Amino acid sequence: ISKNIIKNFISGIVFGYSNNYSIYGNTFN
Repeated sequence: ISKNIIKNFISGIVFGYSNNYSIYGNTFN
């Protein structure tokens, strides 16, 4: 489960800065 959280966190950061979904990344922080 924690692996999935990290994956979602990284995806949230990457897509957050590119598509303005940084809140998605912060959710998994």
